[in-house]
Amino acid sequence: MAHWELLATAKLTGTSDTLIDTSITEKNFLWIQEIKIPSGNARSKYEFNSDGGSNYSERNSDNGGSTGTSTSQTSLTIYNSGGTAEALHNIFISNFQDEEKLAIWEIIEHNDVGAGNIPHSTIGSGKWANTSDKINEIRVFNDGTGDFGATSQIAIFGQD
Repeated sequence: MAHWELLATAKLTGTSDTLIDTSITEKNFLWIQEIKIPSGNARSKYEFNSDGGSNYSERNSDNGGSTGTSTSQTSLTIYNSGGTAEALHNIFISNFQDEEKLAIWEIIEHNDVGAGNIPHSTIGSGKWANTSDKINEIRVFNDGTGDFGATSQIAIFGQD
């Protein structure tokens, strides 16, 4: 059985609107782990291969509630509400050249401290409607009013 290969990492030492903007080795499957430590209201958006066109769509459900959808977007919005609490994101992407790139994710977000407060959770799915290229560049950026804070980090793994 194949193992996950580490393709890229980044860890911020200060605040920034960009968590990572890097080229990666093309793999059939991608796994992204993001730890968001926001400084203010920060929202994680993903863009592949410098494609800022209206080629992305997603569906999110917060805390097991109803789903919201967005189509013809210029990036994938992995965590739509923004938020000022720490969050852990796990994202899996199928990355076959001649197919749309399908993604599924889950997010767990810190809530108020204490055992009486449960964490916030989000599950989602989305796609990049490109059927001619594999993902070989990933940009994670914030379009909220805050920033990714110091110690926010990301790891990108790949597997064939």
